[in-house]
Amino acid sequence: LYWLDKFMKFLLLSLFAYFMYNSVAKKIMV
Repeated sequence: LYWLDKFMKFLLLSLFAYFMYNSVAKKIMV
């Protein structure tokens, strides 16, 4: 399914951005 593929890509990108944000926030806080 085309929309499912787009949704999965969006989910992976948001997860990646979330983890990147978390690691950057931890570095700033420490």
